Amino acid sequence: IADFGDDAVAGWAIVGRIIPLAFAAIFALSGAVGPILAQNYGAGRLDRVNSTMRDSLVFTLVYVVAMWALLAALKTPITLVFSADGDALQMIEVFCYLVAGTQIFTGFLFVANAAFNNLDHPVYSTLFNWGRATLGVIPFAHVGSRWGAEGIIIGWGVGGAVFGILALVACFWVLRRLPKQAAREGISVYVPPVANSPFSSGRGAGL
Repeated sequence: IADFGDDAVAGWAIVGRIIPLAFAAIFALSGAVGPILAQNYGAGRLDRVNSTMRDSLVFTLVYVVAMWALLAALKTPITLVFSADGDALQMIEVFCYLVAGTQIFTGFLFVANAAFNNLDHPVYSTLFNWGRATLGVIPFAHVGSRWGAEGIIIGWGVGGAVFGILALVACFWVLRRLPKQAAREGISVYVPPVANSPFSSGRGAGL
């Protein structure tokens, strides 16, 4: 970023202030969902573990899309508040119109990491966090730099999306294997009762 001048550095700093404010809910979600997953896994309620993950991902998607739309609508006031111009203005525009949407995958990464940490797979969380901060930034930002400071921020967003998707795939793999994991750990898995058909009875079934 520094290679493109003070305006680019200022633009990146402004984006860095926008992200925690606009997307605070997905940062908080990762801390809130972990204990819920751990409690239900320990109780053998794998159905609730799966529903909690589903609801968390849906919330992330809806929230980020809403904030993305809000940022796009408020782009002009944001640039005026920070007195942004030049590359700083361009970077804010690119973030509000495009890169903010990639926070969907950042949210997926956070939720997946919460699952890894609370379902006995902390190594996965470590690997994905490290990968996102290194492999998900350096090569993508380097390629993006060919298109200027705006390209760097786009590359940063794309790298985050790649690792968010990979983390989500790994998370689904972990969830599919939870019954076997629970059996190894001596956890009794709750099986929801199956309702009888209203058009049959025990007597009819014996005929």
